[in-house]
Formats: sequence, C-alpha cells, structure tokens
Amino acid sequence: MFINKRIISDKKYYYLEETINLYGDRKKISVYLSDPKSKEALDKAFIDLRNKIAIEASKIVLKNRKPEVLSTLEIIELEKLRYDYLLFKRYFKESFESFDDNEFVRFAHGSVSVEGNTLSLQQTAIVIEKEIGIEGKSISEIQEIINLKNVRDKIFTKKQNKKLTEKLILKIHKEVMNNFSNKLPGEYRDRAVYISGSSHRPPIASQVPFLMNDLINYYLSNKDKKYSVEITSYLHIFFESIHPFMDGNGRTGREILNLILQENGFPRVIINLDNRNRYISALEKFQESKDYVKFTTFIYSLLLERKKEIEYVVNENKEYLLNKLRKKVKAKPIRYD
Repeated sequence: MFINKRIISDKKYYYLEETINLYGDRKKISVYLSDPKSKEALDKAFIDLRNKIAIEASKIVLKNRKPEVLSTLEIIELEKLRYDYLLFKRYFKESFESFDDNEFVRFAHGSVSVEGNTLSLQQTAIVIEKEIGIEGKSISEIQEIINLKNVRDKIFTKKQNKKLTEKLILKIHKEVMNNFSNKLPGEYRDRAVYISGSSHRPPIASQVPFLMNDLINYYLSNKDKKYSVEITSYLHIFFESIHPFMDGNGRTGREILNLILQENGFPRVIINLDNRNRYISALEKFQESKDYVKFTTFIYSLLLERKKEIEYVVNENKEYLLNKLRKKVKAKPIRYD
C-alpha cells in the first residue's frame, strides 16, 4: 500500500494505491485521496481502497473460479477478510504474532473439545506453553494437546511447500496420534470403524487407500479451478466420510482444512463446542445425500466470525500504518497472493 502523487497540468493529485496479484491477474487498485495530510481523508481512502480491492478480487474469482455454492456478496465478504488478514500480517507483525498464538490455542482447544477432551481454554494454553500436566486431567487429554502443538511446530511452521499429498496427510496423522500406538499413528485403518451417534457406515478398510488417492487427485486437479473455500470444504467433508484412520480422523481433518485455508490466505476456522452441533449436522447432511452446500455455508459462517475479529484489529491499529504512509509519498506496494 502506498500514496502516489500525480502531477497533471501542474496540479498535484494524490491516490492511495495497492497492487494485487490474484490467480495470475496482477492489478493496481487506486482510490482518490483528497489530502494526504488529513486524517479524515486518509481514513476514508483506507476504507475505500479495502472495499475496492475486495470487489476487484471477487471479479477475478468469479471469472476464474466460478463458485458453485457461495454468492457474489459472500465472495466479496471473504475477499475483504483475505485482504485485511494480509494487512494484519504484513503491517502489524507484533500484534499478529500474539493474535496467531491466541488463535492457535482456541483452535486446538476447540478441535479436541468436540471429541470429548475436558481441558478448559486456559488449561489448554498452559499445556501448549509449558507442556506440563494439569491436576485432575488424564495423560491422554494432555497428550492430545501436545500433539496438535507438534503438528504446528514440526509441519506447519516450516517454510516449505505444503502441497497436499498422501505422505503429508499420513505425517499429520502420525503427529496427531503420537503416543497412541494402538491407534496406528500414520497408517490407514486395517478394520471397520463406526462413528458414534451417526448412521453413516464408512467404507471398508481395503477401499481406503484407493478412495484417499482419488480424493487427493481430485483436489490437486481442481484446486486451481474452484474457489478455495468451496473445494476445501468439499475435501474436508469427503475425508471425514471416508474416515481413513482408526482414530484421530476429526483432528487430522481439521488440521488439513485449516492448512489449505491458510495456504490460500485465510485465517483458521475454529470449530468448538459452541458450533459442534452445526458441524456434526453439516457432516451428516453430506453423508446422507452427498450435498456439501450446508457444510460450505457452515465454513463461510465461521470465516465471517474471523472477519469481524480481524477487521476490528485492523481498524484499531490503522493509525500506525497511516502514519507511515503520511511520511512517504510512495512506498513499495505489497503483493496480494
């Protein structure tokens, strides 16, 4: 983001500009800035530019990805989230680090709590920070939290290509189920499994490797053709339907879901006890009818919750960024990809 000065017929005109690179389409987005020294004018331009970027990005999405479930207005909301999340990461780094740590604690707590883990949010934070036991809590509950921390530290935070492969999925599961050797960490199940409280019967064990191969190939073949939120939702719900492991399917699936969302510029979605019933209901809808619309709209609603959080943080901290822009007529633009 930068302030650009143009001189036309000896008159100075100012614009707040940004260059975005989305799906191979590189565009410079510009809004008029009446007075770069005016706080009110710069505030207005800042809002206008973010809105304009979301609209332009959505046009590219609609042209190149042709969403099947989400409406144009919903795509615009998601693209607003993507850009604000990028601003947050790039310009408010110290705040983002603490935000990211807090977000991970909430994600980890939610992911294990929907499976029956009884640790509180505060206890989860203590385990993640110190890797110590909690009085009155079982070793297995503590280990579940430590395992999710290890997935983040050993797999997700490393600067390497996170292309979805069978090897990566098995690696994630191995960390998720570390120290639960009777649950075959890092290996597909070798027997039938049943989902408690569900009428869905997962496929027989011998079919799992073939179904997983088909699912991964489908994703890799379509990830550049379909909108990221939609195909990620489809991937997660089909993964849970296959139920490829003896245990840890939900935790592994939610790790994959958030890995792909983050790779596409979105924050994590947090699935917890507050939305567990909606989550389970959306999964069952797909298992009954292969309809993934309900699950996609569920993920969209979770991303909207994150949008409100991140938009608030950006607006609260925007003075830092705008003050930097006032000091320079032009700064290097950031990429949006």
